[in-house]
Amino acid sequence: MNGDKQKFSLRNITGTTREAPSSGTSMRIRLYAFLIVLVAIMVSVTVFILITTGRIMTGRREAEKYAVKEFSCIHQSLVEQYGEIPNQLISMSELLSESVERYLSHNGIQIGSLRKHPEVLEGLIGGEFSRIQSSLERTSCSGAFMVLDATVNPSPEKAENYKAGLYIRHSEPDVSAPPYRAWSFYVGFQQIAQQNSLLLQPLWSMEFDVAGCDFFDLPMKSSRETLLPLSNLYHWSMENIIPGLEEAVLVCSIPLVGSDGKPFGVCGFEMSASNFSSRFAPDNSEYSGALVTFGKLDGNKLDMENALTAGVTATIAGITGKVPLSFSSRRGLDNYRQVNGRSYSGLHEEIKMYPADSPFDNQHYAVSLLIPKDTIDKTVRHEYMFLAFICVVLLLSGALVSAVIVDSFMKPFTSAFDSIRNDDISSLQKTNIKEIDALVEKIKETRVKASPSHGELFGDFIARIKTLTPTEMKIFRYHAEGKSINEIKATMFISVSTVKTHNNHIYAKLGISSKNELMLYAELLKKSGWKLEGTI
Repeated sequence: MNGDKQKFSLRNITGTTREAPSSGTSMRIRLYAFLIVLVAIMVSVTVFILITTGRIMTGRREAEKYAVKEFSCIHQSLVEQYGEIPNQLISMSELLSESVERYLSHNGIQIGSLRKHPEVLEGLIGGEFSRIQSSLERTSCSGAFMVLDATVNPSPEKAENYKAGLYIRHSEPDVSAPPYRAWSFYVGFQQIAQQNSLLLQPLWSMEFDVAGCDFFDLPMKSSRETLLPLSNLYHWSMENIIPGLEEAVLVCSIPLVGSDGKPFGVCGFEMSASNFSSRFAPDNSEYSGALVTFGKLDGNKLDMENALTAGVTATIAGITGKVPLSFSSRRGLDNYRQVNGRSYSGLHEEIKMYPADSPFDNQHYAVSLLIPKDTIDKTVRHEYMFLAFICVVLLLSGALVSAVIVDSFMKPFTSAFDSIRNDDISSLQKTNIKEIDALVEKIKETRVKASPSHGELFGDFIARIKTLTPTEMKIFRYHAEGKSINEIKATMFISVSTVKTHNNHIYAKLGISSKNELMLYAELLKKSGWKLEGTI
């Protein structure tokens, strides 16, 4: 037999086993790690798909849906109301122009000579009060005015800056428009206020100061210099025509034109900030900081200094002022930012305030719906925290399930490996795992074929012993007795190198590689009842 067969036989007879290597990673840990990584990958892929498809970004998507819905309603309502104001203003201008010219003609005064007859101004303006008031009541505006190109006292210096006229407002904006409204009187003759039981305001003045005022100068100038119809000469501005009135307003003015085609004044409507706020305030039930603005548009900037705003007072106070609001377009909601660091998300759109052939068509206005960015970010952060919590729960659940699966899966494997390691193959039951059962059967077959009987072992061993020379037999016996090489040398009167040479011959003939194996063979002889001396 060969050496491998002998070693296998010796292990079976003596009961000695070789220790399993301690290096490497067990199958249990490898499988557990695989399942955990698989769970982590599945969770990561799921989160990635949810984020990329927008399924998880409900906070931002809900903000976008809210903004689109609110902006659509507000934009449509604003376009309808502000689009109707010029039509109503044209009707008021035609009505007042005809009435004023008729009044002057009745008094023998040409419309172009109005400046020379300040004595008729009070009666003329007082007669137009009811027309101005009724025209205002037919609109959604908060004020109405008429300014004539004439002054009560043309003598003083800079008298050309002062113009006689009338300016009335609703004392409070009233969207519901009840049958009775309270009125305020800001500009005009006191006698007119008394005759109509109107309250004179602390900011009241006799006449308008129109120095540098676009609402008066620009319509008058355009009417003089062009042959455009009245429908193309109305002008929008965001200047407050009442000095000291600290409230943003939107003013629409149009020339008063005589039958000779020359302007002799302007009339107009005003929308106050309070009126705008009550009509166009967004629904704050979802986003309490949302606000609507309307103002001038300059490139990528919204003018906030004179803009009309609607929404929560605290938010409005933070956005109005001289600092414009810059915006940048992006997918979904646009970004808006002021140099003071305030940021918003929202939508805006330019409102066409003039016809294409208007001399003022170069002026641009826009309405916007804004939501403070930190409000949306707060919602998104809550979503991410919830998502992180779900991921942790899934990973922990995956780890627990993986541990249960690993234990269940590894049980037949560990049982089989333990039996193999302990040489207890015969007692191993079928695992119903094809590979494990095939391996066990193969090991059983191999052991049956490879395991020689005791008789075969001794027969083979004795046959090998008999091949030793008498000298080698002596040295073998000395080794079996535990003598060292030096003791053998002294006993047999030979050199150490000679002993080693005999050792090599003995090892080769017996099929062993060391003295330990030689001693193991000698031990086998003793256990089997053979005496070493007798063998030799």
